[in-house]
Amino acid sequence: MTRATKQQRREQQESQRARKVAAAMVPSVRTEFVLIRHGETDWNKERRLQGQEKPGPPLNKLGFQQTEMLSRVLLQRYDHFDAVFSSDLLRTVQTAQALAAPYQAQVHEHPGLRERHMGLLQGLTYAEAPVKQPMAWATLYSDGSSTRIPGGGESLDDLQERITAALLEIASWHPGKRVLVVSHGGALHAVHRAARGFEAKGKVMNCSISVLLVEPTQLTPKQQQRVLLPRQLSALHEAMHLHGSWRTRPACHQCGGGGCSGCGAGSNCCSSRSSSSSSLCKEDASAVVMDVDDSEEEKNS
Repeated sequence: MTRATKQQRREQQESQRARKVAAAMVPSVRTEFVLIRHGETDWNKERRLQGQEKPGPPLNKLGFQQTEMLSRVLLQRYDHFDAVFSSDLLRTVQTAQALAAPYQAQVHEHPGLRERHMGLLQGLTYAEAPVKQPMAWATLYSDGSSTRIPGGGESLDDLQERITAALLEIASWHPGKRVLVVSHGGALHAVHRAARGFEAKGKVMNCSISVLLVEPTQLTPKQQQRVLLPRQLSALHEAMHLHGSWRTRPACHQCGGGGCSGCGAGSNCCSSRSSSSSSLCKEDASAVVMDVDDSEEEKNS
């Protein structure tokens, strides 16, 4: 059995487990999180490590366009959000405010939703970092999840503990509710590790959507690291957010995400990547999914 086949089987088993646990959850208690990564910034384009630099770079023109398209997709899927939370960094606050406006919802800033602190690497590009801060760079790509980045940076374990605690706290405030959360790529990877118990491959793209269910009232200490249960998504949806790398193209005005005869995307249309009918686009296709991008993975922005 190849490594890819083993990974696929593992993910299928985890998805089956998640479905069973989610089905057993009490609707009046569980919290549904709709998790969003912020829109693009110039630092994303420059491949610059953003981390927790405050206030951090704002959204750029494309970032605002991505947020606008995502807003239309969310309005198609969700008639309401009971609360909206965001990291307190500028790029997430701007994204959250744009997404919350159509729902007339207030954005609550939560520092626990921040990106991983990158220590001495913050503000450096991927080309500059290994030259200017070789020890910190080596730490970033070390195998140990408990190794902290020099200069006040966090380890992967620190990040996972913080983001999990933040979501559990928010869930305790909103049992049985649907909550929109805007955070960061590295932080959402940490959520995946907490939920599924293994590292996701690929990127969490700007303005991508992930959905998780949390039932904090029935936790035991042993369940703390796997408290977040992801809802079973379509193969296309998981590929979009966890395994694929995609660039933004304007969403189809007919379906909001591309995938129907009106989008003009041809073979690049999201529906052409699935055996399902084109109606899948209306339910599972984000507006930020189209052209393949083979650039190096970036998780810490």
